[in-house]
Amino acid sequence: MGSTQTNDNPSVKLAMLPWLQGAPADELETIERNTTARLIPPGKDLCRQGERGWDEAFIIIHGEAAVLVDGQAIARLTAGDICGEMALLLDHARSATVIAVTPLNVLVMTRPQFDQILAKAPTVTSTMMTTLASRLDETNHHLAGGDGQPTHSSA
Repeated sequence: MGSTQTNDNPSVKLAMLPWLQGAPADELETIERNTTARLIPPGKDLCRQGERGWDEAFIIIHGEAAVLVDGQAIARLTAGDICGEMALLLDHARSATVIAVTPLNVLVMTRPQFDQILAKAPTVTSTMMTTLASRLDETNHHLAGGDGQPTHSSA
């Protein structure tokens, strides 16, 4: 993947990420124990749309990445954003390509590590679920033509 592993997990930076502020220390320690810090150079993929077998999710600590679907840029990710977790949760092919725009400092989780974080860090798990729900809401809004109308009934 063209990345460099680093030995220092940025624990101080973790606590500064907006979605982890206020997380209990033991949950931050769970993330630290179950991730590996990695440097990703600009232009390198974190994951590619349609591919399987990349059993990793990423927490961006510093830098910027582009999210592309069918070659179209749909979002930018920055410090605190997570990517790759949907493929781990749903065990399916990647739904988007994510490319480093600037040098990225990321924390990488394999599937077993991700499962440990979900099992032992309820505050973090809740925040991830909220993030996924927000993404689904944004997608529904986009698919509805941006008019705010749902694409299906929730009844």
